Amino acid sequence: MSKSRGLRMNLCDLPEDMRKQFEGYNKSNDPKPKGKIPTKTEQEFNDRYLQGKGRFEALTFRMSNGHKYTPDYFIWDGVNQFVYETKGSYRLHTYQRAKLAFDQCKIEYPMFKFIWAEKQKTGEWKIN
Repeated sequence: MSKSRGLRMNLCDLPEDMRKQFEGYNKSNDPKPKGKIPTKTEQEFNDRYLQGKGRFEALTFRMSNGHKYTPDYFIWDGVNQFVYETKGSYRLHTYQRAKLAFDQCKIEYPMFKFIWAEKQKTGEWKIN
């Protein structure tokens, strides 16, 4: 006798109110994209300053304090390795954590050139 994995139900077995939640749902029409994609601000920076050559979230740094940091863009021009972190003018709750991780990575991985880019409310970019 084979073991059953989980509970299997048909849509018709659900109560009517729950069934209505699932009716018309089609995974192939799901608007959520597969995989991570850049925000409009991140994409604008890549297009404007990196000529679309930035590799989005291409690498993750593991720091000595046990934390991980994934920068927005990475570019290797054959000689130098550039790491970019982009932020919009609106400060999200993750801003300070990203800044701390960015600064820590700068110390632990001096072979990379770290660049912090912040879009101002005027639409201009401040790049450090």
